[in-house]
Amino acid sequence: MTLIEYLRTNQIKQDVFALQIGVTQASVTRYANGLRIPRPKIMARIFQATRGQVSASDFYLSASDHLPEPPSSVSQSDAETSACPTELRPFSASSCPWPTP
Repeated sequence: MTLIEYLRTNQIKQDVFALQIGVTQASVTRYANGLRIPRPKIMARIFQATRGQVSASDFYLSASDHLPEPPSSVSQSDAETSACPTELRPFSASSCPWPTP
């Protein structure tokens, strides 16, 4: 169960829960919304305060919900006009844009 689910189910306000575990209300908001994962010491307090209903794995599962979407695949025409070289070429000092000693 996520922290936000626990707080809603048990009708516990974030500021009250914050006092129980010894952090600020802002920290509880970040934990509940998956914006921050608590440090191990705080994680243990949350586990105790929720009687095991919210565990460390619940934070990692909810954090993955906030990952950005993977980029869409590149079309063939985009790949053909890409400035990225498709073959390796040997290095030559004459092609180097920086001055050489």
